[in-house]
Amino acid sequence: MNKYYLLLVGFLLSILVACSSEKDGEKPLAKVGSQYLYPSDLKNVVMPGMSDADSAMIVRNYVEDWVRRRLLVEKANENVEVDKAELEKKVKDYQESLLIYAYENELIRQKLDTTVSIGQISDYYKKHQANFDLKFDIVKLNYIKIKAKAPGLKDLRAAFTTSQTSPATLYQMCKANAQQFALNDSVWYVVDEIGNIIPPSYISAARSKGISEYQDSNFVYLLNVKDYMVRGALSPLGVVKEDIYKLIVNQRKVEMIKATHDQLFKEGLNDGAFELYIDK
Repeated sequence: MNKYYLLLVGFLLSILVACSSEKDGEKPLAKVGSQYLYPSDLKNVVMPGMSDADSAMIVRNYVEDWVRRRLLVEKANENVEVDKAELEKKVKDYQESLLIYAYENELIRQKLDTTVSIGQISDYYKKHQANFDLKFDIVKLNYIKIKAKAPGLKDLRAAFTTSQTSPATLYQMCKANAQQFALNDSVWYVVDEIGNIIPPSYISAARSKGISEYQDSNFVYLLNVKDYMVRGALSPLGVVKEDIYKLIVNQRKVEMIKATHDQLFKEGLNDGAFELYIDK
């Protein structure tokens, strides 16, 4: 009799546990201590369009990370004495910081003027030239990389080395024959970063302005160096233009947020929204 009683009790307990572990009909994905992780907790973890294999991998990684985190929290609770009042204060401060951050971002999204004219960029550049020293060597050039045995090499070499060829004609010839090419006269390249395009030894040998040609066992490199600048020199405006744009916009963000804080304080003072009990 006792045997069947114990079996019945065990069965009922298992049902109760199974029911208590479900949330709105969801079966849990993992459990650590008394904490459960449900499919609804993974909202936005798997993005639309992902393959089944990628989705499964992402879910598994998320669940395992959740388990690891919960285990760490439980171990920390067992081994670390925490001032709960201080912890709650930090949590509240963090929540408030997140809320303020979200508000400021929305304010920036709605009201920040992100239009910066070339004149404004140029003025900023002139006023802060000491901040724009080159950190690396740069080169402005046109280049063509073409197979050494390409049938169009002779004509392309002739077109590249004469000023009589129109840019449109040269572009079409490069498109038809070259492996790689660049014909934009305003683009600066970081010397250390173009070794996958042109062998660095060829660039180093072509610091002087003008047209030159180099060849290895597979390719011919036609170069027309427009300018070359070494680190430590003043960066050309074209190189730092995007950086200056970001600096100006970021400065506007800072000023907007400060003005918003000051305005809220002023309005609160005028409306009697707060009182200060400290000496001036």
